[in-house]
Amino acid sequence: MIVVPPHHTTQRCSRCGKLPLVAKTLADREHRCAHCGYVADRDVNAAQNILRLGSSLQDKTCADGQCVS
Repeated sequence: MIVVPPHHTTQRCSRCGKLPLVAKTLADREHRCAHCGYVADRDVNAAQNILRLGSSLQDKTCADGQCVS
C-alpha cells in the first residue's frame, strides 16, 4: 500500500494536470477541464489522479522488483 496525499486529487485534471480556474464544490459531480476539454465523472478523474500519483511514488521506492522501506 502506498499513501497518496489527497490534495487536489478531485480538482486537478487527470489528462493535462491543470487546476480549474474556479474550484469545484462538493455539488459539482462532473469534471470539465477548461484547459484541455476533458470531461469525466469527478470520482473517476480523482481515481486516475490517485493511481498516477501512487504509481509514481512506487517507482521511487522499487527497482528491479525489490522494494525498499
